[in-house]
Amino acid sequence: MNDKSLILAEARRKAEEELKALRTKTSRYTLLAIGFGLAIAVPISMLGTMLKFPFNLFPYVFLVIGYAGIKQYARVQILLPAEFTKQSIENEPQDASDYSERAGTLYAYGFYEAAVEDYRSALEMEPDSDQDWLDLAESLWELGQKDEAQSIVEKMSAAEGDYQGLALVLQGKFLAEEDPAAALKCFDKGIEIEPDYSYHRLSRIRFFLGRDRLGETAEAIEETTKVLKKQRHYQYHCAEIYEFRGTLASKQGRFTDAVRDFGWAIWNRSSEAEYHRLRGDAHEALGNLAKADADRKKAEILAGKRKHRF
Repeated sequence: MNDKSLILAEARRKAEEELKALRTKTSRYTLLAIGFGLAIAVPISMLGTMLKFPFNLFPYVFLVIGYAGIKQYARVQILLPAEFTKQSIENEPQDASDYSERAGTLYAYGFYEAAVEDYRSALEMEPDSDQDWLDLAESLWELGQKDEAQSIVEKMSAAEGDYQGLALVLQGKFLAEEDPAAALKCFDKGIEIEPDYSYHRLSRIRFFLGRDRLGETAEAIEETTKVLKKQRHYQYHCAEIYEFRGTLASKQGRFTDAVRDFGWAIWNRSSEAEYHRLRGDAHEALGNLAKADADRKKAEILAGKRKHRF
């Protein structure tokens, strides 16, 4: 897809679909929460009336407060980021920040060439943006322009600064196939510099899994889970953690555990085709062919929605 206008139209369609799905999902979960709250509040209120308790309406007050809190959480944590993504595609870029934001959305939807174009535009306006340089490097890598991508991250990982840890982790990803030992040193150094940055730890787990270093994978999953829970960031990464647990279980032949873990990953991120495919493989290993077929069909449907249509 070379026509930028067609690319932007397709990206806009994807953003609108995702926002619509999230609105439906948050509405459903909010209604479920309210139903659960009523199931608790009504009996308590009735009991208060029977016992002539003067504050028997308190459960309903708490229910209203809880409803407002849930709606606010869904708005800020789930819907606003999706609306921001949609807006980044709809508006014509006016400055470096606009180009950078649109490039990030294009990258997320797999339009790497268009993302590179926008990152270069942003860097022409603000050449000192380290984040844009790293994002450009990652986009170039996806396009197969590895020499330029490696040159960027090597330079940035050698210089102290706010983005050194991120550059090291990205360099580790680039080196994973050709030099695993050097790659692991990059991951470890990145975590040493920024021990609380979840991206570094999750990237190292994926590296371990990709090399079948299963003992190190298990240790890293447990360590990372503890760090995320301590930071109260676990809910943002639990789908990926369950994916890792399921993949580890599959590699160890624990397919019942794998089905369970992939199921939790799907529950947290139901639109991810890969999770359905992985659970389908685990079902097949257990001989559950009908369930395996259902998961794979679902994966095909979800993957089809994410394909470029031009």
